[in-house]
Amino acid sequence: MSAPVAEGMSHGGEDDVALVVRTLAGDRAAFGTLVQRYEEPVRRVARAVLHDVSDADDAAQDTFLTALMKLDRYDRGGRSGRGCCGSRRT
Repeated sequence: MSAPVAEGMSHGGEDDVALVVRTLAGDRAAFGTLVQRYEEPVRRVARAVLHDVSDADDAAQDTFLTALMKLDRYDRGGRSGRGCCGSRRT
């Protein structure tokens, strides 16, 4: 999977901001779409850092759970330039 393409983070379908808004409104399928979109890059980074597939998969799952719990903090304006794959420590 390729890296995010622009501020709106569209991957040929609905952009990340729209998916975040839908998720915050209770649409679980929208979050599933975000997970599918970013699962491979998140796992790839985790595996590169942890050097253990099982630990990396656990870390990736924790990453998505944390993202879901903090989704209301998502920077919809894209000013951070990090999209869903970045983090904001607030």
